Formats: sequence, structure tokens, C-alpha cells
Amino acid sequence: MYYHARYYDPTLGRFISPDSLVPEPGNPQALNRFAYVYNNPLKYTDPTGHWIESAVDIAFIAYDIWDITQNGLTWDNGLALAADVGGLLLPGLTGLGMAVRGGRALARTDDILDMVRAVSWPERFAGAGPEIRRGIEWLEKMVQSERIPDSYRRGFAAELLRAEEYYKAGKLQAVEAVVEGGRVDLILVTDDIVEVKYWTQSHTVNNIDKLVTQLTKYQATGRPILLELFRTKTDPITEGYIEKLLQRLQAAGVQITREQIRLVEWP
Repeated sequence: MYYHARYYDPTLGRFISPDSLVPEPGNPQALNRFAYVYNNPLKYTDPTGHWIESAVDIAFIAYDIWDITQNGLTWDNGLALAADVGGLLLPGLTGLGMAVRGGRALARTDDILDMVRAVSWPERFAGAGPEIRRGIEWLEKMVQSERIPDSYRRGFAAELLRAEEYYKAGKLQAVEAVVEGGRVDLILVTDDIVEVKYWTQSHTVNNIDKLVTQLTKYQATGRPILLELFRTKTDPITEGYIEKLLQRLQAAGVQITREQIRLVEWP
């Protein structure tokens, strides 16, 4: 009888062809390639004929499900889960979810700086008043400066992208550069202050106090706050983390709602 990857003799009750895989060379049980699931069929099964392959797929599926429960359903973890389930059902294919995650990461533009530095920003804001153009010129200067660390320049680049979106939509009132503080505030026609962050999730976790201080200052102006968080190429902020962030900000006295925190996917 053929069981996907090798032949089984029901009379002998044994496989009569060896497993083509040696899953764990350091495990003596794995060296018997005529055995079935480490001779432990009460605990394991082998639907493909390569039982360790299935065990690996199940481990990947468990990780995908954990990722979804912790961070919410995203395109990355949703597609990875579908791919890993497919890998479990199809013999010879393992780790498809990792390939999906890696492929989607590589599909993104290499760096937000490369995108922004290739643009002539004065042309993008032609016709804008000085209250907008002055801030845009300052942002462009910061992005182009080699003396500024890339992490800061990426933040300025993210603000340029968001400023353009609001300007094209007719919602941008001003771009206020606070040179002493090294920051730029986007002011909307609704008088909202838009704070844009290009932070990884781990950086956000480690800099909650800094974020609280900044948002508290904005709050003191009486203007409504919009917090926009770009999803970075690596370690992006997830929907699941937003809820935890919201609780931390509110506990620290920041008057902000879930609707005022937005995740932004950059082109």
C-alpha cells in the first residue's frame, strides 16, 4: 500500500521502504527510517508520509494563530496562516507561511527615504501658502541632510507623505516647524494637530513616556489630536498593539480615543 511518500505492508505491519527524511539526526528514534512517527502512533500521525514535515507545519500554524490573537488579523499573518495550512495538506511543502511573510516584506519599497528623496517637494505643493510651504521646505531639508540620523529622517519623510495626502484632499491648513524642538506639526483645517510617527512597535513600547509627554503638550493647546503611526518595514505596529497603546495613553491622562489613533501603510 502506498502512503504518499513510502510503501506499507499491512501483513508485516511495517513500512517496507525507508522515509526519505531523517528529521532529527541527533535522535536515535529518527535513525530508524522504517519506523512510523518515532514508533509513537498514539501521540503523532503522518498524513503525508513525512511526519516531521507535518509537525513543523503544525508548529507554524500554531504561531500564525498566536500572532493573530496577539496582534489582530493582518494581511501578513492571514496569508501566512492560509499558506501554512496549504503546506500541511500538500506533501513536500513546508514553511510556506514564512515565505509569504518574507515575500511581502521584500515587496515593499526598500526604504521610505529612497521614495521621498526622489521627489521634488516644492512642485508637489505648488500653489500652497507660506504657512504650508515653509514647513515643507524645512522637512525636505531635514530629509536630505546626511548629518541627521536615518531614524529621524525617516520620521520627517513620513510627515512629508502625510502632509501631501492632506494637502491633496484640501484638509491641510499649515505645516508648523518647531526648529528648537526638532519637530513639525501638521495642522488641519479642522484645527486638529496630526502627530506622525515612523516608529517600530518595540521602539513605541520603549518610548511610551516620551509619547505621553508630547501628546500632553498638544492637549494643553486645546486642539484635538490625531496620532498617525506608520507601519514600518520591520517590526511594524499592529492593530492588536493599538489597543494596549490606547490604554497606556489614557491611563497617563492623555485624552484620546481609538478613532484618533490611525495606522498608516506607506506606498
